Amino acid sequence: MNLLSKKETAAVSEPVTGTEAIRQRVWSRWKRGHLSRTAEDLEIRASALEAFAEGKGELPPAQLQLLTKEFFPYHTEFDPVADRLISTRARAGEVHGAVEAF
Repeated sequence: MNLLSKKETAAVSEPVTGTEAIRQRVWSRWKRGHLSRTAEDLEIRASALEAFAEGKGELPPAQLQLLTKEFFPYHTEFDPVADRLISTRARAGEVHGAVEAF
């Protein structure tokens, strides 16, 4: 017996891409009326951010990386190849890419 509705099942099985996660944050900031400040601070045209938020436009990876640092400031980068947000935090036991020997 499936306890989830079809809509909930689709939401669980479809991971959110990095671009979509950024788009949702841009949309939220736009709806709160703070997008022009973000555009000015990051030197991205406000019209480009609005089109991106509406799903009518795309942004280059460099601008997506700037938005990632704005919306996810701690240990997160945008990977344009995988279209994912990735953690840059070292895993437990790693020191500068090398695993400590115990």
